[in-house]
Amino acid sequence: MTSGESKTGLKNVYPSAKKLLPKVEEGEAEDYCTPGAFELERLFWKGSPQYTHVNEVWPKLYIGDETTALDRYGLQKAGFTHVLNAAHGRWNVDTGPDYYRDMAIEYHGVEADDLPSFDLSVFFYPAAAFIDAALRYDHSKRPLSA
Repeated sequence: MTSGESKTGLKNVYPSAKKLLPKVEEGEAEDYCTPGAFELERLFWKGSPQYTHVNEVWPKLYIGDETTALDRYGLQKAGFTHVLNAAHGRWNVDTGPDYYRDMAIEYHGVEADDLPSFDLSVFFYPAAAFIDAALRYDHSKRPLSA
C-alpha cells in the first residue's frame, strides 16, 4: 500500500538503496533518522511498541493486514492510491479491482497458497513493478477526496 504522505525520510539510507527510491525534497530527507542496530534488534525480539493494522515500512510504502485492506473509508481518508494484496483470492482476503472500483485506488493481487512448497518467486517481479510504479506515482495529479 502506498500513501501520498510520508512519515519517514532518507537521511541515513545506504547509497545502494537510495537509487531505488523516488527523488525527495531535501527537507523531507532530514526528518528521518535510521534506527541503530540496538533499536532494530530490540524491536525484533520484543516486537513493535504497539500493534497497529498498518505500518510504514519504507517512505510512502505501508504494510497492512486484512482489516486495513477492507477499510475502504480508512484507505481513502489516509490517501492511499495503490493496494497490493498478497493474500488475494476467494478463500483469503477477498478484495480486487471491483472492491475499489469507485475509489482512486489501483489494485494488484497475488493469489498464493500459504505453504512452504508454493513458489512465490514467480510473483516477485510483477509485484515489484507495481510497487515501483506506485512509488513513482505523482500524487498531485489525482488527489483523493476526503
